[in-house]
Amino acid sequence: MLNKIQVRIILLFSSLVFIILLGVLLIITRSVGDQIADKVRKDFKKSQATFEVIQRQNYERLVETSLILSDQPLLKETLSLIGQPESKPEVIHETVLIGISDMASPIKTDLFVVTDREGVQVASLTNPEAWGDTLTWRETIRRSIEGIDPVLNPDFIDLWTIEPYVYQVVSVPSFVPSATSVLGTLTLGTILGQKEADTLKYLSGFDVTFLQDTVIFASTLSRSDQFQLEDILQNHPDWFDVVRSQMASSPVFDVTLSHNRYFSVMAPLGKGENAYYILSAPESQQLAIITAIERLIYLTGAFGLFLAIILSVLVGTTITRPITALSVGVEKVRQGNYDISLPVTSKDELGTLTSAFNDMTRGLKERFHLLRYVGSHTKEMIGKVAGTDADFAGRRMDVTVLFSDIRGFTAFSEKTEPEVVIQMLNQYLSVQADLVEKFQGSVDKFVGDEMVAIFMNEGHQQRAADCARSIMQATRELNREADTQIGIGIGINAGQVVLGNMGSANRLDYTVIGANVNLGARLCSAARAQQILITDSVKRGLGEEIPIKPLEPMSFKGFSEPIPIYEVLS
Repeated sequence: MLNKIQVRIILLFSSLVFIILLGVLLIITRSVGDQIADKVRKDFKKSQATFEVIQRQNYERLVETSLILSDQPLLKETLSLIGQPESKPEVIHETVLIGISDMASPIKTDLFVVTDREGVQVASLTNPEAWGDTLTWRETIRRSIEGIDPVLNPDFIDLWTIEPYVYQVVSVPSFVPSATSVLGTLTLGTILGQKEADTLKYLSGFDVTFLQDTVIFASTLSRSDQFQLEDILQNHPDWFDVVRSQMASSPVFDVTLSHNRYFSVMAPLGKGENAYYILSAPESQQLAIITAIERLIYLTGAFGLFLAIILSVLVGTTITRPITALSVGVEKVRQGNYDISLPVTSKDELGTLTSAFNDMTRGLKERFHLLRYVGSHTKEMIGKVAGTDADFAGRRMDVTVLFSDIRGFTAFSEKTEPEVVIQMLNQYLSVQADLVEKFQGSVDKFVGDEMVAIFMNEGHQQRAADCARSIMQATRELNREADTQIGIGIGINAGQVVLGNMGSANRLDYTVIGANVNLGARLCSAARAQQILITDSVKRGLGEEIPIKPLEPMSFKGFSEPIPIYEVLS
């Protein structure tokens, strides 16, 4: 039967083989994964470039056609009648509608809209009944009214949404013959829909999704995947914010649809509408080579682990006996027994290890016993003088001292079992001590149900006040949980104190003394339950966010003049 040492050796060898194989796997996976990710990004960019070429070709066709039609005499003659006294809007509408129907018959277009020089819609082949609406809110109409022709190479195509379709559009002005005055505008457009999505997927090999805001209106994905994608997009408005604010493609992101992960990228369809398209590539296809490599490494790893177990059993058997005693000692230390000392029976590496183990247990015993009884300021002092002959004599420092005392605890202890009293006292003092440490203070001492804490370094007044307020809040929560009415009175003072070792040569206490310490204690005694009293020296170091109420000056024993006192409000 294998003992613990042999099991550890087996685990060591096995872990070593596993770590090596895992490292190889991670290196290969990361290297190949980075190359695949880079390839996916490049393939996405190529597909986007392909789509841009398709859009640009369609744009150029629309521009050419619209410029030709806008110069037609019939259109100019009809538009010139608008605004004349004898012309009626409905007659103009019918005339333009008939005219553009004739003009549109030989061309391939899904949208045909004419407006007058004010941007008011005169006629539309898409919706013949729609006329009279002002379209100047569309940027393409505004440009055309100003007599601006479409640019040759726009950064983004213009889009119109006319439910239920999204159109790629071009708007051009129609000028007065032999003049530069605008008679009206002509807008042509083609639908961006399922046909375009299918074409782009055929050319790129990626799934394509067109959407308006977060609503999909064309996609090569299955219907169930489309529903899942819409739910995901509604929970990630930040993806749209990046694309919309930068008018550029998003970084590659992952989505999971029907338990399949996809590399995806989002880009704007154009400008003028919140319309986007998403290219998606199944990760399983892109990462197929990594899957094959992982399978090979797993098989190799299984064989390597088998060999490692055989070897570790042989090695473990030869070295188990000499280290049995050390194993027992380690187990006792693990259980908290630091009094153990093992005999050194050899001068080899195991003997050196045993000696180091004995030194370690002695050091651990001393350290763990020491740390239980000292505050953080004392630990800092010990760290500074460790290994030297320095006695760390007293020195003057500007600090903030916080005294807290549990109100009502005497009455509570008189009618409560001693075990419960100690448990409750420790609970309240532990919460206070934890909060002192949280605000970078140091617990100097506990005296019965009273705590003394020191805050040093920059901002010590602010941290002490924040700590006091947190103690009050924590006390209220403990009272609610335990259904008790115990309160805390806190006094805080800041100023110069003497910090140093106090006591005899055999028993030293690293603490603070001075008039400012005494004043802090007096404030604590004067504070009512759930009241925080501070002096003017503390108030000067506080930020405006802490509410403070001035109180009547108080007289204290040992101080000749009344002291201005303030209350920190919760």
